[in-house]
Amino acid sequence: MKRLEHFLWQPLGIIAVFALAACGEEPTPVQPIRELKLVAKDGAANDSFGASVGISKDTAIVGAVWDDDMGTDSGSAYVFVRGDDGTWSQQAKLLAPDGKENDAFGFSVDISEDTAIVGATNASENGVAMGAAYVFVRTGSEWKLEAKLLPSVGATDDQFGFAVALDGEIAIIGAPADDEIAMDAGAAYTFKRSGTSWIEQAKLVPAPGGMAGYFGAAVAISASSTLVGAWDDGSGKNRGIAFVHTTDGASWISQATLQANDIADGDTFGYSVGLSGDAAIVGAIGHDASGTDGGAAYLFVRSKDQWSQEDKLLPADATPKDAFGSSVAIWDDLATVGAYWDDDRGDYSGSAYTFSKTNGHWIEQGKHAPLDGVAGQKFGCAASLDGDLAIVGAYGDNDFGDESGSAYVFSVLDSP
Repeated sequence: MKRLEHFLWQPLGIIAVFALAACGEEPTPVQPIRELKLVAKDGAANDSFGASVGISKDTAIVGAVWDDDMGTDSGSAYVFVRGDDGTWSQQAKLLAPDGKENDAFGFSVDISEDTAIVGATNASENGVAMGAAYVFVRTGSEWKLEAKLLPSVGATDDQFGFAVALDGEIAIIGAPADDEIAMDAGAAYTFKRSGTSWIEQAKLVPAPGGMAGYFGAAVAISASSTLVGAWDDGSGKNRGIAFVHTTDGASWISQATLQANDIADGDTFGYSVGLSGDAAIVGAIGHDASGTDGGAAYLFVRSKDQWSQEDKLLPADATPKDAFGSSVAIWDDLATVGAYWDDDRGDYSGSAYTFSKTNGHWIEQGKHAPLDGVAGQKFGCAASLDGDLAIVGAYGDNDFGDESGSAYVFSVLDSP
């Protein structure tokens, strides 16, 4: 049975430090919330639908990284739309026209109104498997490929497309195994649309001239700023770090380096990142404040180009091995944090927490777990926010066979 964790960690040379062991505790009661479950019409075992998610207004996108339409593990992505009655329906299934086995198309996804981007970490160009990202645009209800994005200086196994983010006419794409600075130091590329063409603007690397590991494993974008996570800060001890870059519309410059005030070895700060205006959120799934690998998430704010840590998020019912921070999303004064190894619905069923900012402090508002959650579902592996509307992936769900996957849409303002 294929496990997505294996693909996430092993190609980058990292040994997963999060032990998959049942904690043996009684499940914590979770109150029902209003939610809608999304599944693929043609879902099948081991598709891992829900491994990546994105949402923009009334449209959502979900990656199914191990789908087999274009060959074994070629991957796909699905678009869903919300109707006037509030229900969601599948609008399209996106595939790479040149897709082939093992491309992992759908490893990452994002959407901004009528434009979607899909990362394929093993895609090839001219025989070089550096990875790629595909941009699709919608006209009416039809989706068509607009561009295949490739790095200007890519090399085999760079994992370009490992993470993607999109905001209007600008995209950022992570390549965490890029070797320009050092082995697997990583990079991220920004692209800007001009007409129907996408032009590479910059190759971002850890700055100023610093070292990092797997820079580009997580990316976010908001207006003229980007946030890039790196699982290691150059120490070789998986502490993690994140970098902010800004643009004047043409060039990109480094603005800040973010790291938790209480960073420790193995925290993997930067595993997930989110950005909304002058606020950033960064997940650290290996943090041990709540027990070994319980995880944490950190909030940062910008004032006059200066960034400072504003808060540290821990769930009220935190336990070891939850991997809180496995996904993060932020929209203004709302945030969602996934804990995909939480056990409320069974071992590794997963959960997601909602926080809101009130009087300068971030307060936990609720904990969400699917009403039909099951062991191994890994709800919280991916998350995205648009206003109060959240979409959370659960790639381990089994409605159409083992790890066929699902995603859930709900309002984070609904009281749990």
